[in-house]
Formats: sequence, C-alpha cells, structure tokens
Amino acid sequence: MKVLRHVLTVFLSLFLLLGLPLLHFWNAGRLAFDVDAVSRATADLPEMPSGEYVVYVNRQKHHGTLDQWKAFFSEEDYGILLENVHCLVIDGDSTGEQLAKRYQARLVKDQMTLRRDNGVLVASRLEQGQYDLAILSAEMAALQELSDLKDAEAFVIREDGP
Repeated sequence: MKVLRHVLTVFLSLFLLLGLPLLHFWNAGRLAFDVDAVSRATADLPEMPSGEYVVYVNRQKHHGTLDQWKAFFSEEDYGILLENVHCLVIDGDSTGEQLAKRYQARLVKDQMTLRRDNGVLVASRLEQGQYDLAILSAEMAALQELSDLKDAEAFVIREDGP
C-alpha cells in the first residue's frame, strides 16, 4: 500500500509540475496559430459625409507619392504611405473636418495631424505652398476663391447621401 501511495504521489507531482504547464502551452499555441492576419482596420471608420469636397495635395512636397495619395483619397488600394502629413481644415467647415477625420482614421496613428485655421489663413497657406494636404467642402473652397493654385493637385470627391 505504501508503494502504491508513493507511485501515485510521484505521478501526481510530475503531472502538476510538467503536465499542466504543457497542456496550457499546447492550448495557447493552438489558439495563437489558428488566428488569421488582420486585413483591415479593426476600428470602424467614421461615416462618409455627403456633399462635394476638394482635396488639395502639395505637388512639390509629394511629387513621388502623388499617385498613392490619389488612390488613397479615392478609397482604392494605395499601398504603403510612409509620410507624416499635416492636413489643413477651415475652422467652421464641419463636414470638411468630418471627412478629414475619416481619412485620418484610415492611416496609422499620428501619421496625419489635423490643423484647423481661419479660412483666410488656410487660403494664404495654400497660395504660398505651405501645406501638405487640405480638405475643404466645395462651398468653402468657392468662398475662399481657391480655384487656381500653382503647386496644388486638386481632387474633387462627391459623396451622395443615403
């Protein structure tokens, strides 16, 4: 009887010391290796506001990645953008700011920073070429008379409401 108790004690001790950690490792490994790669953003994107918008991209600063930015703003596959950019938005242009926040959410954290300024200051920066990106509603762009900028590549984005 002492031998049987000794054998059971040894096996129970070995199982507790080796068996339980191995079982935990195999289950955790199985769970970890069965996970698929994440292929899209895990956070939901803000809603696309309806209306017409104008996106200005500075050609001098982004001449090598202009096609990627065009694809990015047209919601196509744009590859990998490695540039940190500052995006100008007119203070009071709530739909333009909403669209800018949607694009900001599509990029890596802190890759696009938003800067809200007075409409006159934004127009001045655009005319002087002191910007990376600017997102404005069509009404604000028309109000600021921003139709012909020499260093800007302009994209018009139209989104119909639901």
